[in-house]
Amino acid sequence: MVVLSLSRLHLQYKPRPMQCVWRVSWLFRQHMLSPHPTSSIFPPISKSFNFDLPISDPESHLFKSSETDSIVAGFVLFFPNYSTFLAKPGFYIEDLFVRECYRSKGFGKMLVAAVAAQAAKMGYGRVEWVVLDWNVKAIKFYEEMGAQIMKDWKICRLSGHALQAYYANAA
Repeated sequence: MVVLSLSRLHLQYKPRPMQCVWRVSWLFRQHMLSPHPTSSIFPPISKSFNFDLPISDPESHLFKSSETDSIVAGFVLFFPNYSTFLAKPGFYIEDLFVRECYRSKGFGKMLVAAVAAQAAKMGYGRVEWVVLDWNVKAIKFYEEMGAQIMKDWKICRLSGHALQAYYANAA
């Protein structure tokens, strides 16, 4: 997971138990606002930002780390996957989020760039994610960074009752 704060950007991948995925907000608040052990594979990436005008962030107290005095502006949650088409591993971005008051300032691009840089450094074949077709701003953002929107692909999903029913019928 990569978390962007006003005083630092951390790129860190650690396998997490599935129950943590169910509570992303808890993981985000509890884990990402706490100090991180560094790793030789995923060292922290530090960036400093100077803005001409202060950013109005009425919720800054909810996203402030007491240890570092930094404010979390956004995060990207990603994990490794494998492409049989490329015969190479890659990263899948599950979620990219930049808080509203920090959008259009380059933070989203920086978060995706951190994942892409790690994938390239590791010799991975690609980074991929999905975007809702109605999210025109996001689609434009991704196309401007060079991402290819795969119009011929559709997402398939088994969840909830359908997943349970399929499991019951397949057994």
